[in-house]
Amino acid sequence: MIHKHLSIFISILILLTISSFAGDIDPTSGEWKPKMLSHDIKGCPPMMKAAFKKEQLYSKTQKANFSKPFHPNDLFDPKDLHPKGENLKWTKTAPNAWTTTLNIKDAAAAGMTMNVTWDLKVTSETSMDIKSRLSMQFPKELIAMMGGSSECKVNSDGILERIGN
Repeated sequence: MIHKHLSIFISILILLTISSFAGDIDPTSGEWKPKMLSHDIKGCPPMMKAAFKKEQLYSKTQKANFSKPFHPNDLFDPKDLHPKGENLKWTKTAPNAWTTTLNIKDAAAAGMTMNVTWDLKVTSETSMDIKSRLSMQFPKELIAMMGGSSECKVNSDGILERIGN
């Protein structure tokens, strides 16, 4: 009889432990600071390469107020990410993980196209991993004027850490 109760108790403990790891993490609102871990630039025209080196994405500390459940649009100002200032459409890919892609074709830039993918993973209430993958394709005429290759790629990996209220 004691063995039966003990095995039921252990089973309940195991289920409670598993369920506590399966849920989504809600990050804590407050001041968040980005930290760039890697920033790889390939094939970009020289003037763009210099600008990308100076302006590493998400370089400023910011206040964030998160909804519950958490959604990435709470973290990013649409004016910083979308040319029309629209919220991005994030897709949840796993617990605590989201992705979004922005595709832009600029007729004013003689057919240049740009694709940006952001992947965000909440790793704790005070930390998130972020990856940015930028790819720009240039028409031949633009390459002749600016230099570089037909495709400019900028891959950035970083973390966001909560540093205070």
